[in-house]
Amino acid sequence: VVRARCDQAGSRTVYCHNDIHAGNFLFDRKNDVLTLIDYEYADYGPRAFDMANMFCEFAGFECDYTRYPTAGLRREFYNAYSNEPEEALALENEVAAWTPVTHVFWALWAIIQSKFSSIDFDFVGFAAIRMRAFRAAAGDAEKWVPTNEAVANSDS
Repeated sequence: VVRARCDQAGSRTVYCHNDIHAGNFLFDRKNDVLTLIDYEYADYGPRAFDMANMFCEFAGFECDYTRYPTAGLRREFYNAYSNEPEEALALENEVAAWTPVTHVFWALWAIIQSKFSSIDFDFVGFAAIRMRAFRAAAGDAEKWVPTNEAVANSDS
């Protein structure tokens, strides 16, 4: 089901960072320069995956989806990304299709980290939350925006 949604959305392949979150930005106040860092996961992929991931990262490692960007903020982002109004409108559909994929990606990442990382973090718990977010988003294409309630009420 999710793959069919992604195929139908037809997100263009671009060079993606794949880990855009607040910790990967450096701001030089003196020169007023913002720099994106940490390209270890960068590669070519669907632009909507990178955008969906960036929006999910607003929730942080705590997965507090009350911090997920509003439709208005997402629209501002799409309009800044594209000068073409039709493309900006299409981006929301692309992101909707790819959001469940970001949850699975980071759930799998967390399971691997639980085995090999020396960082003191509940990777298995994080993976469980992201899988519940996947199930909530994949289960209903109209309710793809993650919410704390939907994640809590999805099948464990």
